[in-house]
Amino acid sequence: MKILVIQDGLILATGNYVETDTEFVYSNLIIPKIILSTYTFYDVTLPTDYADGKYFYINNEFVINPNWQGFSEIQQQNVTEAQQLLTNTDWASIPAVADPAQSNPYLTNQAAFLAYRSTVRDIAVNPPTTVVVFPTVPTEQWSS
Repeated sequence: MKILVIQDGLILATGNYVETDTEFVYSNLIIPKIILSTYTFYDVTLPTDYADGKYFYINNEFVINPNWQGFSEIQQQNVTEAQQLLTNTDWASIPAVADPAQSNPYLTNQAAFLAYRSTVRDIAVNPPTTVVVFPTVPTEQWSS
Protein backbone atom coordinates (compact mmCIF):
# COMPACT_ATOMS: atom_id res chain seq x y z
CA MET A 1 0.00 0.00 0.00
CA LYS A 2 1.36 3.41 -0.90
CA ILE A 3 0.67 6.26 1.45
CA LEU A 4 1.26 9.96 1.11
CA VAL A 5 1.58 12.40 3.96
CA ILE A 6 0.23 15.70 2.74
CA GLN A 7 0.25 19.25 4.09
CA ASP A 8 -1.32 21.94 1.90
CA GLY A 9 -0.93 19.67 -1.11
CA LEU A 10 2.79 19.16 -0.51
CA ILE A 11 3.81 15.51 -0.47
CA LEU A 12 5.98 15.12 2.59
CA ALA A 13 6.59 11.35 2.52
CA THR A 14 5.65 8.22 0.67
CA GLY A 15 5.82 4.61 1.71
CA ASN A 16 4.14 1.87 3.66
CA TYR A 17 2.86 2.30 7.17
CA VAL A 18 0.94 0.48 9.85
CA GLU A 19 -1.51 2.44 11.99
CA THR A 20 -2.31 1.64 15.62
CA ASP A 21 -4.58 3.51 18.04
CA THR A 22 -1.75 5.81 19.13
CA GLU A 23 0.93 5.79 16.45
CA PHE A 24 2.04 5.25 12.88
CA VAL A 25 4.83 2.78 12.25
CA TYR A 26 6.54 3.98 9.08
CA SER A 27 9.55 1.96 7.96
CA ASN A 28 11.60 1.71 11.16
CA LEU A 29 10.09 4.86 12.66
CA ILE A 30 7.35 4.97 15.25
CA ILE A 31 5.57 8.31 15.14
CA PRO A 32 2.96 9.25 17.76
CA LYS A 33 -0.31 10.29 16.11
CA ILE A 34 -0.36 13.57 18.07
CA ILE A 35 2.71 14.74 16.12
CA LEU A 36 0.98 14.10 12.79
CA SER A 37 -2.43 15.43 13.78
CA THR A 38 -2.14 18.34 11.30
CA TYR A 39 -1.35 16.07 8.36
CA THR A 40 -3.66 14.02 6.17
CA PHE A 41 -2.91 10.50 4.97
CA TYR A 42 -4.14 9.19 1.62
CA ASP A 43 -3.98 5.68 0.22
CA VAL A 44 -3.15 6.18 -3.44
CA THR A 45 -1.20 4.71 -6.29
CA LEU A 46 1.72 6.91 -7.20
CA PRO A 47 2.13 8.13 -10.77
CA THR A 48 4.62 5.98 -12.68
CA ASP A 49 6.93 9.00 -13.09
CA TYR A 50 6.71 10.04 -9.43
CA ALA A 51 9.77 11.84 -8.08
CA ASP A 52 10.26 13.77 -4.84
CA GLY A 53 9.01 17.32 -5.30
CA LYS A 54 7.47 16.73 -8.72
CA TYR A 55 3.84 16.62 -7.61
CA PHE A 56 1.35 18.24 -5.28
CA TYR A 57 -1.75 16.29 -4.26
CA ILE A 58 -4.77 18.61 -4.41
CA ASN A 59 -8.47 17.67 -4.48
CA ASN A 60 -7.61 13.98 -4.78
CA GLU A 61 -5.46 14.56 -7.87
CA PHE A 62 -1.75 14.68 -8.54
CA VAL A 63 -0.79 18.08 -9.91
CA ILE A 64 2.70 18.75 -11.29
CA ASN A 65 4.65 21.26 -9.23
CA PRO A 66 5.35 24.14 -11.65
CA ASN A 67 8.69 24.85 -9.94
CA TRP A 68 9.97 21.28 -10.20
CA GLN A 69 13.04 21.01 -12.36
CA GLY A 70 13.98 17.44 -11.64
CA PHE A 71 17.36 15.94 -10.97
CA SER A 72 20.10 15.27 -13.46
CA GLU A 73 21.07 11.64 -14.00
CA ILE A 74 24.09 12.05 -11.71
CA GLN A 75 21.95 13.65 -8.99
CA GLN A 76 19.45 10.80 -9.22
CA GLN A 77 22.29 8.26 -8.94
CA ASN A 78 23.52 10.11 -5.84
CA VAL A 79 20.03 10.05 -4.32
CA THR A 80 19.55 6.35 -5.08
CA GLU A 81 22.89 5.38 -3.56
CA ALA A 82 22.33 7.59 -0.49
CA GLN A 83 18.88 6.08 0.09
CA GLN A 84 20.35 2.57 -0.10
CA LEU A 85 23.13 3.47 2.36
CA LEU A 86 20.54 4.90 4.75
CA THR A 87 18.40 1.78 4.43
CA ASN A 88 21.42 -0.41 5.16
CA THR A 89 22.08 1.44 8.44
CA ASP A 90 18.51 2.10 9.63
CA TRP A 91 19.03 -0.43 12.42
CA ALA A 92 21.81 1.69 13.98
CA SER A 93 19.44 4.59 14.65
CA ILE A 94 17.10 2.56 16.87
CA PRO A 95 17.72 3.78 20.45
CA ALA A 96 17.51 0.28 21.99
CA VAL A 97 20.50 -0.90 19.91
CA ALA A 98 22.84 1.28 22.00
CA ASP A 99 21.05 0.96 25.32
CA PRO A 100 22.73 -1.51 27.69
CA ALA A 101 19.46 -1.83 29.61
CA GLN A 102 17.69 -3.11 26.47
CA SER A 103 20.40 -4.84 24.43
CA ASN A 104 23.21 -7.20 25.26
CA PRO A 105 25.52 -6.79 23.53
CA TYR A 106 24.83 -3.15 22.67
CA LEU A 107 26.31 -0.87 20.02
CA THR A 108 28.95 1.35 21.63
CA ASN A 109 29.53 3.69 18.69
CA GLN A 110 25.98 4.69 17.78
CA ALA A 111 27.06 8.35 17.63
CA ALA A 112 29.41 7.52 14.74
CA PHE A 113 26.53 5.89 12.85
CA LEU A 114 24.24 8.85 13.51
CA ALA A 115 26.88 11.29 12.23
CA TYR A 116 27.45 9.10 9.15
CA ARG A 117 23.71 8.91 8.47
CA SER A 118 23.38 12.69 8.83
CA THR A 119 26.05 13.24 6.16
CA VAL A 120 24.47 10.68 3.82
CA ARG A 121 20.97 12.08 4.42
CA ASP A 122 22.21 15.55 3.40
CA ILE A 123 23.35 14.05 0.08
CA ALA A 124 19.96 12.35 -0.39
CA VAL A 125 18.05 15.56 0.29
CA ASN A 126 20.38 17.96 -1.56
CA PRO A 127 22.06 15.80 -4.20
CA PRO A 128 25.23 17.29 -5.70
CA THR A 129 25.48 17.62 -9.47
CA THR A 130 28.80 15.74 -9.50
CA VAL A 131 29.66 12.16 -8.61
CA VAL A 132 29.90 11.83 -4.83
CA VAL A 133 32.48 9.96 -2.82
CA PHE A 134 30.32 8.74 0.05
CA PRO A 135 31.69 8.55 3.58
CA THR A 136 32.79 5.16 4.88
CA VAL A 137 30.25 3.28 6.97
CA PRO A 138 31.48 3.07 10.57
CA THR A 139 32.61 -0.32 11.80
CA GLU A 140 30.20 -1.77 14.33
CA GLN A 141 31.61 -1.77 17.85
CA TRP A 142 29.70 -3.95 20.28
CA SER A 143 29.99 -4.26 24.05
CA SER A 144 31.50 -7.47 25.28
